[in-house]
Amino acid sequence: MKQTVCVIIIWTVGLLLIAGVGLNRPDRQPGGGADRTEIVLDSAQIRQQLKELARVKGPDGRPSPQYEAVEQLMQQAENQPPLYDYLLHEAEELFFNATSPWRNEELFLHILQYDLDHHGSTFKGSRREHLYRLIRKNRVGQPACDIRLQMRNGSRKRLSDFSGRYLLLVFFDPECGPCMEVLNLLRRSTDVDRLIRHDRLTLLTVYTDHHPDTWAEIKAHFPIQWQVAVDADQVVEDQHYDLKAMPTLYLLSPQQHVVLKDADVSDILTWLRTHPL
Repeated sequence: MKQTVCVIIIWTVGLLLIAGVGLNRPDRQPGGGADRTEIVLDSAQIRQQLKELARVKGPDGRPSPQYEAVEQLMQQAENQPPLYDYLLHEAEELFFNATSPWRNEELFLHILQYDLDHHGSTFKGSRREHLYRLIRKNRVGQPACDIRLQMRNGSRKRLSDFSGRYLLLVFFDPECGPCMEVLNLLRRSTDVDRLIRHDRLTLLTVYTDHHPDTWAEIKAHFPIQWQVAVDADQVVEDQHYDLKAMPTLYLLSPQQHVVLKDADVSDILTWLRTHPL
């Protein structure tokens, strides 16, 4: 493990500081003024190193080597504030952006934790603090945030009322094309239908907007065995859940701990097919 970490750190930091980034290059100002330090950032190299970090896993599949390597990278950048800020910006784009193929919220959370631990005074009240608080909600293995819902029959319930069996939670917007595609996939899934009929799974769709006419029109078009609700707790506004892209899917355990967070529908269907419920 130690050898793997050392190789990762040396490769990552070495390429970044030698091939990708010119640091501490003294240049004379016109007129013979004092030396100044010019920071030359090669964005392509920085992004490449962060992408490679996202792929690194230890021998047991755990991400500890990438955590140690990224800490070394940030330590090297700390002496150059523009470089440090740039790394944070690129890390957000790669690891937090909903459309990024390198999305890795746990790695980004580790980066933010490092920033908090070492730069607490500038961290407080910043966008980084906002993202830190948001990502820490509904993490895999942690209890899901409880929210209030209005069901399609007019009754009021809470998310916690659906404990006791696995819960597939789907936040959607009927004007979102991908949302309707995902809902249609779930409607056609024989595995989902079987698990619902055998009381192993509850499928709960939550319309996240508050247009009464739209809600009145759509709520009757879902399968009768699905639970259908409108958000009564301002999930989007209050950010109980991070809905940066729609649809957003969660799989919760019978104890309402997060099993899959913001997962692709294909990953959820695979999980349901390969795990005994």
